[in-house]
Amino acid sequence: QRERVASVVHRQETVDCLKKFNARRKLK
Repeated sequence: QRERVASVVHRQETVDCLKKFNARRKLK
């Protein structure tokens, strides 16, 4: 259970990072 929650949280963080990265790339 705990491992699954950790993976979900990590995935959410990765998605946020990708969104920020894409937004930054579009700005350039």
